[in-house]
Amino acid sequence: CSFAVRVQRSLPAGWNLVSIPLSSDSEVGSFLTSNVSGQVKKIWTFDGQWSAYKPGSAEQGFTVFKPNHGYWFVMGSDGGSLSYENSLYSRPLAIDRTGWALVSFNQSSSLDAVNDVFQQSNIDPAHEVANIQKVWGFDRRWRSLNPTQASGLLVSFDPGLAFWFFVVSTDQSEVNEQSVLTISP
Repeated sequence: CSFAVRVQRSLPAGWNLVSIPLSSDSEVGSFLTSNVSGQVKKIWTFDGQWSAYKPGSAEQGFTVFKPNHGYWFVMGSDGGSLSYENSLYSRPLAIDRTGWALVSFNQSSSLDAVNDVFQQSNIDPAHEVANIQKVWGFDRRWRSLNPTQASGLLVSFDPGLAFWFFVVSTDQSEVNEQSVLTISP
């Protein structure tokens, strides 16, 4: 049995690295109209390449918010807020390429980076913690984590935030479309 809770998150003026906990894809324009206050100047996402959404523009780089993805919201000088229904379960990450991935666990509560996320038991058997070399998070300041050494200032994955994962293949495990790295906290 699961239920949803309405969450409101402040979006200060400028850049905000966020996730939008969704159970399925959601059309950007409709979502913004129903869930965002304030002036959204532009939204950027990265899925192997950069793409942007600019409210009111005829040409858009993307038109759908996706579960487990991260987004850079650029807010106007007054900032604003983001509200959404937040389900009480997280979704596993599925990363299908090496390099940088902008992702989120889609969770409703904070996850301890070392104890809840980067344990070998949370990573599918075909991969290892060493497949993630670095993780960066931004919430008004940058923080990072080296998962294999369990070191850095990024100590938790908080709801509503997105993170940059730097993914590599190792001698023991390759990451690609045929060998997707899955992390289930």
